[in-house]
Amino acid sequence: MQADNPYQVLRLLELCAAQIDLGVRPSSNPLVLFAAAIAWSALWGQMVVIHFFRKSEEMYKDYHASGAMNTAKAAIEANQLVPALVAMFDKALDARPDGRRRPDMSELLQTVEFVPDFRAAQEAMAHIEELQQYYELLKVKAGRLWIWALSHAVITPLVVAVYVFVPTDNYSYCPLCVISAAWIATLAITIIGYSRFHKLMTRFNRNLELHGGNNQ
Repeated sequence: MQADNPYQVLRLLELCAAQIDLGVRPSSNPLVLFAAAIAWSALWGQMVVIHFFRKSEEMYKDYHASGAMNTAKAAIEANQLVPALVAMFDKALDARPDGRRRPDMSELLQTVEFVPDFRAAQEAMAHIEELQQYYELLKVKAGRLWIWALSHAVITPLVVAVYVFVPTDNYSYCPLCVISAAWIATLAITIIGYSRFHKLMTRFNRNLELHGGNNQ
């Protein structure tokens, strides 16, 4: 329909307003909308849901079963923890005036400077705990991410269903607003979580490589 004069334009606007008041949506094929929603959910499931669903098992194979974590921990113990403890033990032996007499610990601690070696030993233990914490945190994040991603995949067809089947007018847009907000929220949470997960994974791999445990 072409609007050849201002009266036809006004008539067209009146018809559109009447359709909105009656809750009639713009003409669109529901099958096309459902097909697009299902296609998005399928693609999202392949790229995100399945990826993070398998992530915990993949991490176990890559870091525990392969021995990468144990190698890194052993390297920290051999290169940092044990030398610090040996240095403390050697200083204690050198400070003993008589090798046959048991030393007085309070006097030994006052006369021998153990602090640098003790700090080195603490740093070594902190590195070992940090690697383990990174690993556990990555598994937790992967478990949460695939649940959020699955929620988004399930909500996507529901948005179309609410849009097509639930009648709306100027006063009852709440169901569509709520389901749309849930769709946006699950999408945003998944994307932000995905970014944070990979940043944490990068730091974890960097630390693992630094300590000689990244044999991939």
